[in-house]
Amino acid sequence: MKKNNEKIEKEEKITTSSTLEKHRKMTSAGYTMVMTALVLVFVIVVNLLVGSLSSEVRTIDLTNGDIFTLTDVTKDYLNKLEKDVNIYLILEDITNSNDDLNRLLEVYDDASEHITVSKINPAQNPTFMENREYVSEGSIIVECGDRFRGVELSTMYVSSEDSATGNTSYYYDMEGQITSAIDYVVSEDIPKAYMLKSTSRDSFSSSLLTDIAKQNIDMASIEISEDTPIPEDADIVILDLPVEDITDEEYDQITKFMDNGGSLLMFEYYNIPEDTYLTNIEKLLDRYNISVEYGAAIESNTSYMYNSQAYFGKPLLVEHEITKDLIDNETNLVVAMGDAINIGEEREGLTVEPLLTSTSKAYYKDASFKKGSASTSMSQLATDPVGTFNYAVAVTDDISEDVQSKFVYISSYAFAKAEQFEELVGTGNAQFVVKCLQWLADQEETISIPMKSRTYSNLVYTIDAKNRILYVIVIIIPAGVLAYGVYVWFRRRKR
Repeated sequence: MKKNNEKIEKEEKITTSSTLEKHRKMTSAGYTMVMTALVLVFVIVVNLLVGSLSSEVRTIDLTNGDIFTLTDVTKDYLNKLEKDVNIYLILEDITNSNDDLNRLLEVYDDASEHITVSKINPAQNPTFMENREYVSEGSIIVECGDRFRGVELSTMYVSSEDSATGNTSYYYDMEGQITSAIDYVVSEDIPKAYMLKSTSRDSFSSSLLTDIAKQNIDMASIEISEDTPIPEDADIVILDLPVEDITDEEYDQITKFMDNGGSLLMFEYYNIPEDTYLTNIEKLLDRYNISVEYGAAIESNTSYMYNSQAYFGKPLLVEHEITKDLIDNETNLVVAMGDAINIGEEREGLTVEPLLTSTSKAYYKDASFKKGSASTSMSQLATDPVGTFNYAVAVTDDISEDVQSKFVYISSYAFAKAEQFEELVGTGNAQFVVKCLQWLADQEETISIPMKSRTYSNLVYTIDAKNRILYVIVIIIPAGVLAYGVYVWFRRRKR
């Protein structure tokens, strides 16, 4: 009997243990299912939340030059945008899609509620291109109302070869072209600048012309005569590095244009042929209280010299509407063979303000050193004047309460030929020219965005900075290592 009871109790214990094990397994399985469901719900919610964020927030731009990050210029412009703009990506074959462009267009789409990006297949929508500018596969059309502009994909990838070094630099110009196109289609008036053909040396580099076009300033050439006056739609006249004088008729036409509120931009060439007299040009400058002597202000402060070249100076930017953004962004410029611009006595209604100057250690070489009638040396002589010299000035002439003319004079060819100096200062000189044109045309917004480099460029230092780095690497660091070694040796010896 006792054995039977023990057997029954043993069976009951086994049954209870089996039941508990089954219950534990069921509980564990249920817990696993609940947790799995919660994790799935969490993942779905997180994906929905991340998907609702802008592309700029949910992606990290690690590219050189922040190619997929909009500049502050574009962000500020899009924040002020009030008109609806459509950007159409023309794409018939999905394999022709450009990943870089697609990503940047997504950033634009997220940046403003007034921007809408769409993909158009011309094969499926053949009537779309009938009244619009033709663009090739993979390019875009920007449209606002009945205004539109096509932007070719090829213009967004730019290469530039340095004629001096043979080096080729590669750039992205996507943001610059797209923002410019948006501004073009929402703007009602586009400023017009005319370059005087008789004095033009066609010196404007291709990259500078591109930057001017991105600011939505139309450029054209003109020949002035009694029968062909300056066009009525002209906002700015440009004298581009003249090496000969303007005619009496051109002088009369330009002064008349200025008296009616026109604007003038002039670049001085450093090598005026000997026995050439620019009588009318000098009379024009005198009209606006400035004068030049066709020499060169040479920088001697090594903190403001590039590559041991005395005639490649780093100018100081003076606070002005033209230079404000350049100063804020710490933009570097270069002046090559810049003449000294003299400012005369003040007169009522006329304001002359320096834009670029040398340091107080610069010295002036008169025109004789360039013409060979005296020493051709760039070295400073005891007779050379020393001081601060003006490289660029802005003139405002208040003709009446309702009429105002403007004039910018730049004494260095390095700005008209900005592309030659990109190895030193990037697009700094081109940005300065665009800023001058913007001020002359009374444009409120800056929308000419510099290209972004696709290659890593060499660091460029002033002579003073190079010397400091040399001292640190060659003297200070080795001396520190040697001193530490002596210290360790001395401590070990004492032990």
